[in-house]
Amino acid sequence: MASVTSSARTRWPRLPRVVLEIEPDNRPSVAVARAAGFRLTDAPPETVTDKGRTYTLLTWVREAPGAVP
Repeated sequence: MASVTSSARTRWPRLPRVVLEIEPDNRPSVAVARAAGFRLTDAPPETVTDKGRTYTLLTWVREAPGAVP
């Protein structure tokens, strides 16, 4: 994840933030997001239905240095 974020910032240096949407029970993805410097936002959970499956997503964000949230 950190390399993806770093790559995005290299390709689009003016990218002020990167947003992830992760299922709360997906502990491996949550651990990777935290390790890569993402933080959980206070945005309400989003319920999504895709291919017959309904699930909830939490929003995580990593701000670029100096970015205004």
